[in-house]
Amino acid sequence: MAKRRTIELPEPEVETDDESNAQFYPQFEELAKRLGHLAKLEQQYIDLQSAFSVSFVSAFMAEQPLYALGPDRYGVSRSGWTYHTALAILQTCKMMDLVCKFETLGKRDAVIETHADPPKVILVAEWEWEFEDIFGSGKELDKLQASCQKHSEMEAFLLTYCPTTLYPEFVQRVAEYWIESTGKQVNPPNLFLHTVLFDNKGGIRQFSRLRTAQLRVGQILFWNDQLFGEERTD
Repeated sequence: MAKRRTIELPEPEVETDDESNAQFYPQFEELAKRLGHLAKLEQQYIDLQSAFSVSFVSAFMAEQPLYALGPDRYGVSRSGWTYHTALAILQTCKMMDLVCKFETLGKRDAVIETHADPPKVILVAEWEWEFEDIFGSGKELDKLQASCQKHSEMEAFLLTYCPTTLYPEFVQRVAEYWIESTGKQVNPPNLFLHTVLFDNKGGIRQFSRLRTAQLRVGQILFWNDQLFGEERTD
């Protein structure tokens, strides 16, 4: 059985004044007094968007047999990955009691919102098979940025595929675009960038890992890789 890794969530920014502590975690000060002699207490806040991306990775990677091309070889057809990505997003929404709407809000691939009345849109999502095609006017990054600019509480989710050797250059281009284009917003949104790294073997994309980068103004975080098949040392 393939070894699985647990994603480490990024450390949140939390206000430290007493009033904010009380609102964030009731009785935190009392807990600190009772437990502080054992260890340092810290408040860990996990927002819906971060939790969604963590859960999505688990859902996306859960059906690895569907990707099997042979022993220790993983890949999938273009139509297969499109269906599987949408299914993983839908499964994540059901698990988190969220609503998923496909091809809405200006034909975004998916819009994730709460059941509240009125609903609160928390994520806009896009996915693209050709990683080069996400750049440019009207393309995936541009659409995500435009949506987040219009809806101040919304954040962005993007899944694409990239050759392993080109990933550093690719994520640099994405980060430069996202940080520069959202820098003037009052509350700059996160972009949860999920990238399946692959190597071309005989004209077939052979997947190696799923990597998540969380990008926003002033902060770039890389989460643990999720590996296809057995754990690798490279």
